[in-house]
Amino acid sequence: MIQDIGSQLGLQDTFSSKLAWRSMNKLGNVASATVMDMISMAWDDLNAGDQAIVVGMGPGFVLDGVSLRMVSGDEVKAIRKKSMKKYSTNSTLSLTLLAGGAALVAIACARSRR
Repeated sequence: MIQDIGSQLGLQDTFSSKLAWRSMNKLGNVASATVMDMISMAWDDLNAGDQAIVVGMGPGFVLDGVSLRMVSGDEVKAIRKKSMKKYSTNSTLSLTLLAGGAALVAIACARSRR
């Protein structure tokens, strides 16, 4: 699959191709593990602004994947700040989430006692 699909996409002898072969040799044909393994192997070589699509195919035509874009530390801080500001000013949403979480805990406790 790596060779057939890679050749059709023009990915032979690329960084992506090398990661795919390394992961296949290490883990075998396991879709979910392949995705995490390839991200882990590539992590130190990715820079802010880089984009990646990682797809793992397993037996029985199992397909797992993720699309990601690397961001800088400053961008992460800005995203977190914006997110926290949005939710901290919306007390109705916060109370709804809290009430929903409490309800799920109560249901889980009730089921575990059966």
